[in-house]
Amino acid sequence: MPVFPTHTPTRTEVEMLADLGRWRRELFRHLRLHNPACSAAQIDDAVQRLLERLVFIRICEDRGIEKRRLLPLLRHEDLAAQLNALFREFERVYGGQLFAPHLCEELTGEAAAYERVIEGLVGRYDFSAIDADVLGMVYEQYLGRQVGEPGDRQAAESHAKRKARGIYYTPQPVVRYIVAQTVGHLLQERTGEQTGQLKVLDMACGSGSFLIEAFDVLDRYSLSPEVGGGGRGVRSADALYGVDLDPHAVEIARLNLLLRALDRPGRLSRPEAVRQGNSLISGTPAELEAAFGPGWRDKHPFNWEEEFRPGRSQKTCQVYGMSAKAARGAKATPTMLGPVWAPSTRDMGPTGSQVQSNC
Repeated sequence: MPVFPTHTPTRTEVEMLADLGRWRRELFRHLRLHNPACSAAQIDDAVQRLLERLVFIRICEDRGIEKRRLLPLLRHEDLAAQLNALFREFERVYGGQLFAPHLCEELTGEAAAYERVIEGLVGRYDFSAIDADVLGMVYEQYLGRQVGEPGDRQAAESHAKRKARGIYYTPQPVVRYIVAQTVGHLLQERTGEQTGQLKVLDMACGSGSFLIEAFDVLDRYSLSPEVGGGGRGVRSADALYGVDLDPHAVEIARLNLLLRALDRPGRLSRPEAVRQGNSLISGTPAELEAAFGPGWRDKHPFNWEEEFRPGRSQKTCQVYGMSAKAARGAKATPTMLGPVWAPSTRDMGPTGSQVQSNC
């Protein structure tokens, strides 16, 4: 049975957790006060999107991908307008949904509220030395709690309730082991041409820890002598798919994958490959209403045929899942689940959130 070391948070991780939480609360209170027409949920969503954008920009700066962009903006009188212009520029360069027009650009607020966050991100952290999965490490605490009004009982969920919702952060040693025993196992059994058709699906991806590790494994394999190097074989950016019920987790997973691919030319991830929904519930409206009643939409069913429809020229992909025995030290043997766009959970093991597919 493998023994996984206990992760001890570094000082940087602890401080960043605290800072992100504090900035989130402060921005929420400030923007809620200045935008009373917006609901608490809308403000919370806008704050998260703003923080995601600022962290992404800071990482680009510290990695030398972009020149210093944020700090010079503090010298301008209309900081909000300058930030929105920068967001449009990043949307043109990087695409995806992170910088697409969003409510966070329309909210009214004082410049000082944004300045404190930018100054903190610039002055306190060297993002070139922080792993791209750092936001995954804060998933349970950052996403598991909902910011709300003072005294609101819904504002902070208990640890038990977060667990009941399925909000977990898997330690990195466990993530690496499981991906090695599944994705790595499948790569060893296939030729370079066969691996070019490999697809990896995490049906409960959370903040994307398993997808990020799978990205790294596939990326290393594409550069290995086994496939002639040069990035041939499977393209990690085209092979990864994820689903999660929590829309905020989906945003973090997309961000994490985009950050992971920043320094890999031609390997930027496709944000539309990580989608929101309940991966265990699917069917026609009539079938769903018969099963769950008129409120079936509240279950957020995931329509596999529409969301992950195979390419027009592709054949059906087969999905494989790894049972929990691999995590207990037994040899990992992928279990057939079904077509990639309509997987069955009948044979899924207890760790059924992590699955792999092969065309």
